[in-house]
Amino acid sequence: MRNDPTQNLNCTLAADIDLTGQDWTPIQSYAGTFDGDGNTITGLNIDQSTGSNVGLFASIAEGGTVKNLTLDNVGITAGSNVGAITGQNWGTIENCSVSGNVIGSSVNSYIGGIVGQHYGGTITDCHSSATVEGITYIGGIAGQNNASITALHGQRHRDREQLFLCRRCGGTEQPPS
Repeated sequence: MRNDPTQNLNCTLAADIDLTGQDWTPIQSYAGTFDGDGNTITGLNIDQSTGSNVGLFASIAEGGTVKNLTLDNVGITAGSNVGAITGQNWGTIENCSVSGNVIGSSVNSYIGGIVGQHYGGTITDCHSSATVEGITYIGGIAGQNNASITALHGQRHRDREQLFLCRRCGGTEQPPS
C-alpha cells in the first residue's frame, strides 16, 4: 500500500506480519476496507514524540473500515491523538485486538489503546490489553469518545454514534507531575 492521503484501497491481510525492529509511518486518511482476516501484525513501532494522529492508520475516514486484526506488542509514542489502530476515527473498527504500549506526550492530548479520538462511526467487539499512558485524556479503548457507548459490560451511554462490546484489560497511567 502506498502512503497516499486519498487512500481507499480494499485489501485483506493474507498472513501474519512481523514489523519488529522496523519503524512505521502511519497510513494517512484511510477510506477503504482493511481486513486483517484474523491475522496478526507484531511489533508495530512508531516513534513520533511530537506527532499528531498516530497509529497504524493516522485516521480512518467516514466509510473506512478496519476489521479482524490483531496488533501484538505495539510500541507507539507520539504527541497527541494516539491509538494503536488509529489516531482519529470516523469509520468502522470491528473485531480488533491490541497489546503493548501506547504513549502520548502532549498536554490536552487523546490517547487510547485502540483509538486516540473517536469522532463518529463505530467501534465493535474490540479488545485492548495495552498499557496506555498520557497527560490528560486517556482511555483503554478511546482517549476521547464523541460517539455513544451502547454496550460495554452491560452499561449504556448515549451520544451520537456507537461503541459496542469492547473490553479493556491493560493499565492506564498518567506520568508523575
